[in-house]
Amino acid sequence: MKRRIRRAGVAMAAMLAATVLAGPVAAQGRDTIRLAVWNMSPSLGNPHGGFARPYSYFWPAMFDALTQLDEQGNTAPMLAERWESADGKTWRFTLKQGITYHNGETFDAQAVKTAIDWLLSEEGRKMQLAGEINTLAGATVISPQVIEI
Repeated sequence: MKRRIRRAGVAMAAMLAATVLAGPVAAQGRDTIRLAVWNMSPSLGNPHGGFARPYSYFWPAMFDALTQLDEQGNTAPMLAERWESADGKTWRFTLKQGITYHNGETFDAQAVKTAIDWLLSEEGRKMQLAGEINTLAGATVISPQVIEI
């Protein structure tokens, strides 16, 4: 057990030293973030498949949500600029404009619907996140920037 802890400590120290010594990295005029973990996530990079450490530490650096919690614990905008609910069950999100994925595709209401549809599919329901969203009925695209969930 001590040997395993010592190896993990040495690996973490080496990773930290490499990060500090490497300094900022620029690739084609953009900043690059490199994340390292000691093995591949059991869900093979799917953030819906597991929230255990160490993966839960780097998912937020790779994936954005519609909302986030601010320093006071209040819901704050992230990919959604505003939201409202008329009945406490159905939420209408207005999405920020001008956001693209790393491959250049536009982030819009259809992209959110596609993600929700997958989570509600047979395959998606096998993911760890399924237990957190078991009351979710679906999503409806109202316009390119507005979705109801």
